[in-house]
Amino acid sequence: KPLPPSINKNAIINPVSHETGFMALRRAMSDTANLRNYFRCSDDRRELTYFAQEVRSGNIQYLQTNNITYHLLQIDGWIITLDLFDRESPNSGWLISSLRPAVDRDKDHYLKKVLNL
Repeated sequence: KPLPPSINKNAIINPVSHETGFMALRRAMSDTANLRNYFRCSDDRRELTYFAQEVRSGNIQYLQTNNITYHLLQIDGWIITLDLFDRESPNSGWLISSLRPAVDRDKDHYLKKVLNL
C-alpha cells in the first residue's frame, strides 16, 4: 500500500548532506510522518515502496553510512561514478571510479536496474 501523505511538506534531506556523511539519513528514516518526502515510490518501483513501508513499520533502521558513490548521467555519451578515496597521497579525494560510454538506452537501463530508480 502507498505511503500516507507527509505532514510537513518541507521536511527534506539537505542537498549538502554529503558534507556530513549523510547524517541526515538517520533523522529522515526515523521521521515516519514524512517518509513520502524522502522516497520516490511509484507503482513501477514497488521494491522501494516495500522498503519504505518496512522503514515506517520499524522493521528496518538506519545505522550508519559506510560508503557514498555519486552516479553522473548528465554528460552526453557517458556514465561516470565518483567515489571518495581517502589515502595519504596526492591522488586522493573524490575521484572517478568508473567511466563508460553510454547511449540513452544504456542510461535508462542503468537508472532502472543499477540504481533502482
